[in-house]
Amino acid sequence: MTTIHKDVYKGSKTLSIDISVEQGTATIRFGTREPRWLYWRQAGETTAVFKEADVLLTETSRRLRKSIILRFDTANTHLKQWILAHEDELGFDEVVPRTSRAYRVTVQKIY
Repeated sequence: MTTIHKDVYKGSKTLSIDISVEQGTATIRFGTREPRWLYWRQAGETTAVFKEADVLLTETSRRLRKSIILRFDTANTHLKQWILAHEDELGFDEVVPRTSRAYRVTVQKIY
């Protein structure tokens, strides 16, 4: 099975993306770079790393001439708030449930 992997960095934020070519699926994981004293937090870094991953997914889908479904979920309070605040801007197709008070929020976007 072929997997395309890429790590994206901005400020203190990281995003790892894995695309399963045969299955047409992708997953992402947000993280924080270490050591924290070396990588300062920057405004908009979560959105910036996601937008870079978004471009990669769009280009990969076009190159493969195949739809790719991105699904990720989180129980992180700040990430849940970020998802709901940027849902339209980032073109998420589905956010379930649509409240940051839920224990876990799941996002889907089809490329």
